[in-house]
Amino acid sequence: MPFQLFKKRKQTPPEQIKDDVFLIFHDEITKEVVEKYSNDLRFLCGRKGYSIAQITPFDIPIPDYFILSSNIFEILFMQKLVEYRDKDKYDSLKIDFPSVIIPDEVSRDICKYYARLSGFSDAWVAIRPSIVLPDYAESVNFSGQVTTFLNVRGEDDLISAIERTYKNFWSRDVIKFLINSNVKMTDVRLAIVVQKMVQSESAGVVFTSNPITKDKTQVMIESVYGLGDTIADGLLTPDQYTVSKESLEIVEKIVSPQEWMMVRDLPNKKQINGQKKVHITVPWQKKPKLDDVFIQQLTEMSIMLEKGLGKELEIEWVYASGQLWLLQIKESYNYVLSNNEETPVIDVELLDNLVRN
Repeated sequence: MPFQLFKKRKQTPPEQIKDDVFLIFHDEITKEVVEKYSNDLRFLCGRKGYSIAQITPFDIPIPDYFILSSNIFEILFMQKLVEYRDKDKYDSLKIDFPSVIIPDEVSRDICKYYARLSGFSDAWVAIRPSIVLPDYAESVNFSGQVTTFLNVRGEDDLISAIERTYKNFWSRDVIKFLINSNVKMTDVRLAIVVQKMVQSESAGVVFTSNPITKDKTQVMIESVYGLGDTIADGLLTPDQYTVSKESLEIVEKIVSPQEWMMVRDLPNKKQINGQKKVHITVPWQKKPKLDDVFIQQLTEMSIMLEKGLGKELEIEWVYASGQLWLLQIKESYNYVLSNNEETPVIDVELLDNLVRN
């Protein structure tokens, strides 16, 4: 199976590139490519991959990466997708899982890209699934349905983690989720982002419009020590910094005491997704997780992206060794509480009956 690279061409490339692209390296994503082939990149890179591709042309630091495009998924599982084509959606639960073995020729190309990403020594990378959903399923939130593998290092672990990512896609839980979301299996593809990991000292999310007051002149930053996943998982209450877009003045700073943080567990490289809790010394527990100068830098980066992309954003970021890194962006919708509590929905009829009783 001939794998082609997504290269800058001397001649004008054809209008449709998506059938020719299998592996995409980050330095091949230019402003011209994003503008000209936006629709193709959405299909090739999936949601997460496309969000990273969108910010790549900006002069903003992001960890190096490469993407296994949705074309690889389609070729590997073409026969399995055909089986789903004529099935009733509930009958699809009875179909056996496909075997997931990446052919040697594909593995070799992946390892070449990994060597290019790593440089002189094997890099620690994250294997991030990136779903490709049809237009009619634009509102479906697929986040968290397929496992992200962290702390992957070395060619063998890399190929194993990629195979496990494909395998997890075909799990009963994912298929049930798609059925319940009225999404046809034959309309879904999966891309995979292989991205260098940053051992974050602090991490969080930027909202380019204040999600609480809906004030578009303010940016809100959430921050915790260690890995930012603890915010999404509702394990920690983050700091909140509100900043004026015009003056970069920090309007409000709410610091939440933090007794522990989650960090990447490095000693055992075979331990995929290894994480551990680390106790934070008392003097640091009540300190802001991010210095003012980096709060303002993060605000400037966020404003640049919002203006450049023309929409309100949620931006994941990490801080390590005096450097801010942006990981991915999402279009802002409704604010999700940081403690992972769902906004209560009031059943008026039930409440009325309770009052009567």
